[in-house]
Amino acid sequence: MLLMAPKREPEKKGSAVAIVLSVVIAAIFGLTYTTRKSALIDGIGPMTFLWVSSLTGSALLALSGLLRSSFRGQRLDRYSLGVSVATGLTNQVIGGVLYLVALTLEKASTLSVVTSAVIPFGFLLAIPLLRERPTRKAAIGLIIIFIGVIMATL
Repeated sequence: MLLMAPKREPEKKGSAVAIVLSVVIAAIFGLTYTTRKSALIDGIGPMTFLWVSSLTGSALLALSGLLRSSFRGQRLDRYSLGVSVATGLTNQVIGGVLYLVALTLEKASTLSVVTSAVIPFGFLLAIPLLRERPTRKAAIGLIIIFIGVIMATL
């Protein structure tokens, strides 16, 4: 997604550091599947795992937001709060439980490919929920990602 984002100054080249960091983040994201599977194999229950990961993630998000002053200038209204709460509950409670149950039944390598479809679905849901306007470049990127997920699944 970083590579599809419009440049602020079109005459300048993209940042090499940003590309390297996005590859590192993708590798770390891939490691989460292995970590989750090993935690479940070692006997951690799915609900316990969800609570620990949710509390840890929330604390790290709040800490990084405070350290970088990311919350300054943000508006907190009912719609924004509702979307945030609905997204968190849907993702962690419903999606998290279903994913961890699936992870106990199937190999992590199989599920990691299928869960990569979160990018296209996130793009599609951002249009009606967040009122984002899709660009042609983003739509082409979406199609390429979805085709890649389908090819990797086959």
